[in-house]
Amino acid sequence: MFIKNIQGLRAVAANAVLLSHLIVIEEKYGRGFKILPDNVHLGSSGVDLFFVISGFIMATIVHDISWHKFLYDRGTRIFPPYWFYTTLVLIASLLAPTIVNSSFEHQPSLWRSYFLIPDKTAPLLAVGWTLIHEMYFYVCFALIIILMKKFKLSLPSWLFLWAISIIALNVSIHAVTQDIPPVIAVMTHPLTLEFIAGAVIGFLIRKNYSAFAFPAFAGGIIGLIAVFLLSDNASVLADNMDWTHVILIGAPYMFIVYGAVALEINGKAIAPRWLVGLGNASYSTYLGHILVLSAIGRLYALMPKHNLYMEILFVVVCIGSGNIAGLISQRIIERPLQTWSRKLLHDYLA
Repeated sequence: MFIKNIQGLRAVAANAVLLSHLIVIEEKYGRGFKILPDNVHLGSSGVDLFFVISGFIMATIVHDISWHKFLYDRGTRIFPPYWFYTTLVLIASLLAPTIVNSSFEHQPSLWRSYFLIPDKTAPLLAVGWTLIHEMYFYVCFALIIILMKKFKLSLPSWLFLWAISIIALNVSIHAVTQDIPPVIAVMTHPLTLEFIAGAVIGFLIRKNYSAFAFPAFAGGIIGLIAVFLLSDNASVLADNMDWTHVILIGAPYMFIVYGAVALEINGKAIAPRWLVGLGNASYSTYLGHILVLSAIGRLYALMPKHNLYMEILFVVVCIGSGNIAGLISQRIIERPLQTWSRKLLHDYLA
């Protein structure tokens, strides 16, 4: 099921995250000039939108696929482009160890980074922390596919049991200790509820439920804006991935995703072609944008003169370059690597 509005939302999510990182790059290399407001940092919540979208997509394909085909498709989509960008970071860290992930308290584990295994620190490619959660989602969803065929329980029933298990385990573990092993921390993380919420939306759409599309979409946007405007410290709210974050930020995104999909199904509003194109490249944009922004920032720092107009140009170039690099990467890196890996794995399993 290809839904243009979902691709449009992916583009929004990727660029929101890009902007949240661009404000850090601007502060680092701008020599005192700064045009992006502090609340642009809230773009980090684009990750929440990605999680809701991911759950939605999984629920739309779960009934028509085997668990091993599901994992095969997910793995060959996620890993090849991720390995490419992780390797770029690894090479850069070997050539210039002081400028790559220099803020890390502990150096990332290589094997855990490459295979997206939870660790106490972020992966070598820092944005890979979200993919660690994605891979956990996929493993759980593969298990749900198996259980749905073995036991006569519907998808919502399994999603409900999954959600209740996460809440119960999270509360129980935190009541005993705060030193939680990384794997357990991911398995019981509140962010998983955003993925589950997206899956519920996908189930409703599969059942042809698309009522109240505009109120849901508009209400989600208004709710998200209200949360950010009324929060005492919106930046802290965006960064703290706790239950409050999931309730106040994840819930509005749930309505936004449902509303956007329902609007398209009802023929009321469809994302423009250019936004869909950016959405198609959103995975590449997400993986590579920090590398692009950092490179442009270092070049900008070498320029002899900095002023307000140069700063505006710098921001525009960064946003444009991040998206253009994503489009190019999707065409010459992401797609070929995915096609090649699927053919190779298919030939090996044949």
